[in-house]
Amino acid sequence: MVLLLVFIVMATLTAITVAFLCMSSTQLKGSGYDVADSKALWLAEAGIQQVTYKLKTDANYRANPTIVNGNLGDGSYSVSVSKNASTYTLTSTGTVNVLNRKIQQTVIVIEIPEAFSYAVFAGSQIKTNDAENLNITGNQKQGATNFPTVDFSYYQSQASEGQSISGNYTFNAGTYSGIWYITGNVTIKSNVTI
Repeated sequence: MVLLLVFIVMATLTAITVAFLCMSSTQLKGSGYDVADSKALWLAEAGIQQVTYKLKTDANYRANPTIVNGNLGDGSYSVSVSKNASTYTLTSTGTVNVLNRKIQQTVIVIEIPEAFSYAVFAGSQIKTNDAENLNITGNQKQGATNFPTVDFSYYQSQASEGQSISGNYTFNAGTYSGIWYITGNVTIKSNVTI
């Protein structure tokens, strides 16, 4: 009778132990998949960042984007790029083991000419009536004083058709596009988008 009771207790303990081990194994696999899933997502994000950097810094790549592949850590990424004018749609797939995560991002690239980025130049004075009441008279300078020689004919040739103006010009409220070249004084009124 005691032997039978010991056998029943041992069988019960064995069943509980096997059930516990199966449950632990399932949870361990699940957490492993969660980690791999997160890694795949961040690999896809790394691919997006890599291509965004290439779009910002490489004019040849902007003109003819190709698929970018890379390996990083425990996995890899692959980014395909479709282009429509200055809008690029990036589709990135991150892969870790057998798990894939796919993300998509739209990037608009606006090329700013190197010369005159964020600069204002005037021969004698600049006046504005904005909230800061900026008035500059005479020779004002900040930083380097050696200005480069500018090839004005080059910039004039870059102007859009009908937007090379000899003389003064006023931008009234509205939206203007293209490249403008104006040889006279320029007045920019309120609510102007260029």
